[in-house]
Amino acid sequence: MDGFRVFMNCICMCVFAAGPMRLGDFALLGNQNMGGGVPVETLIHGDSAPTAIASAYKPTLDILPLDILPLEIAHSNARRPNKVHVEIPISNTSDLIKPAASLSSSWRWHNTIAPDTNHDDWKFGAAVSIHERVLAIGPARNWDIGVDQGGVQLYKRIGLNWFQSTAFSHPYGDTHSQFGSCVCLQNNMLLVGAPRDSQGACESGATFLYEFFDDQWQLGATLLRSASYEADQFGAAVACDENTLVIGAPKADQGAQDSGAVEVFERDANGWRNVATLVSNPPKAGALFGLSVAIDAGNIIVGAPGDRTDGNFSGRAFIFSRNASGWTLETTLSCPVGGRGWFGNAVAVNQGRVLVGAPRLTRPQQTDFDARGAAFEFQNARDGWRCVATIMPINTLQGDSFGCSLALHQQRAVFGASSDSLAGRLAGAAFAGTRFTNGTWNVERLVAPDCAEQQLAGHAVSIFGSSIVVGRLGNPQEDPAPGAVSIFALMPMQIAQQEVLTTSPIGEAAAP
Repeated sequence: MDGFRVFMNCICMCVFAAGPMRLGDFALLGNQNMGGGVPVETLIHGDSAPTAIASAYKPTLDILPLDILPLEIAHSNARRPNKVHVEIPISNTSDLIKPAASLSSSWRWHNTIAPDTNHDDWKFGAAVSIHERVLAIGPARNWDIGVDQGGVQLYKRIGLNWFQSTAFSHPYGDTHSQFGSCVCLQNNMLLVGAPRDSQGACESGATFLYEFFDDQWQLGATLLRSASYEADQFGAAVACDENTLVIGAPKADQGAQDSGAVEVFERDANGWRNVATLVSNPPKAGALFGLSVAIDAGNIIVGAPGDRTDGNFSGRAFIFSRNASGWTLETTLSCPVGGRGWFGNAVAVNQGRVLVGAPRLTRPQQTDFDARGAAFEFQNARDGWRCVATIMPINTLQGDSFGCSLALHQQRAVFGASSDSLAGRLAGAAFAGTRFTNGTWNVERLVAPDCAEQQLAGHAVSIFGSSIVVGRLGNPQEDPAPGAVSIFALMPMQIAQQEVLTTSPIGEAAAP
C-alpha cells in the first residue's frame, strides 16, 4: 500500500506542479502532523524553491559573542561557536536588519539534541512538546519503506543540561502506525498520536495516553474512535489539558469525503470517556477538519485548512466552547486577508488569545505564487472574536511557509517556517514572538549555529516559560536520519541588531 501511495503522490506532484497538492500530503510539513512525507519543495512551493533564495547576496552579521552570555549559560557544556553568524539575503538597503529598540529580551540558542549515532534507525524531530522541565520528541518516518523510525523519546532538564529519561515505541508493535507523529505534554500526561494505526480499521488511527505514576511513565489508555473507519487518521493532531483530550481525525468521512472530525474525551471516576464528536457544519469535502487542534480555558480550536468556503484552499478555523449542554460551536474564523492560504494548518490558544497560521498565504500586493505565509491573532471581545494582529516577516524571502506550526504560552509565541532557505535550501527556521501590552508583536529569528540544508527546522515547535524547542525534521528520504531538535533559552537583550517583523490590524497589509 505504501508503494502505491508513493506512486500516486508522484502523479499528484506532476499534475499540481503550479499549485497546492492534496491537502493531506501538504499537511505532512506542519503543526507536527503525520511526520514524514514526499519531496518538500513541491508541497510548499508548487515547484523547486525560488532560485533567488540561493543566489541572493548574503552579508554576514556577527552577533552574541560568548563573553556576553549569562554566566549560567556560558558555563554549560552545550556545544556552541564563538559567534553566531546570521546570513541575510537583501535586494536593497530597506531589507537590512534594523534595531528593535523596544524589545527587552532575546532568545538564544542553548543546545541541539540529535539521535544517538549508535541508533540510526531512530529518526528525530517530527514532533516536539515541552512542559516545565520535560521534553517529548517524536520520530520522523521513512516514506519509501513505510516503517516508523523509532518512537517517542523523553528528555528531562537537570540544571542546564538535557538527559534522555525514557523512550516509547508502539505498545503493540505496529511499525507502520506513525507512532509519535504528534505529541502533547501536560503536567504528568503525555498524549501520543499514531494516525496510521490499524487497530480499528486500516489506518483508522489511534492515540495513546501515558501518565507518570510511581516515578515512571505508564500507558494509561488506548484511545480509538467509537466507530473507526479506514483512513480516518485519528491521532493526526492532539491536544490536552488536565481533564480533556482533543484528538483530530482529519481524513474521516464525516458527512463528506475527507471532511474530518475531532473527538473529545473527558476524565471521570471511571477513566476517559468520549463525550463529543466535533464537526464542521455543514461538512465540506476535503476540509481536513481536525488537522490541527488546541485547547485552553474551556475553548477548543480546530483547524480545517482544506475548507473551500472562502475559496479554493482558503481554509478556516473553528472555536468551540464548553457550556452546560456540552461542547458547542461558538464561531468560525476565516482568513482576514487573501485566499489560498491554508488558513488553519496550525492553531494555538492560551489565555483567551488564538493564533492561526496560514503557511501558503501569498503576501498582499505580491504577484508570485511562493508560499510566504502569515499568522493571525484573534481575541474575544464584547462583539465576538475578531482579528487584532497580522504577523509576517518584512523580508518575504525570510518567511517561506511562515506559520506552518505555532505554539503560544502567555505573552510569548513561536512560529515555524519549515521551508525558509536563508541558512541553506530548505534549512527551515523558527521565529520567537513577544506580545506587548499595547497589542503589538516583536518577533525575532531563531538561529541555530548547526543549521543546514534540508533540515526543515520549524516543522514542529513548542514553548514553555523561558524555553523554545524547534523540531528539525530533516529529509525523510535520507539514511541515517539528519533530524534534530534545537533548544533556545530566553535571556536579557544583549544584541544591537535584530530582525523587525510587523504586525498590522485586520484589513491592512504588512509591508512586503
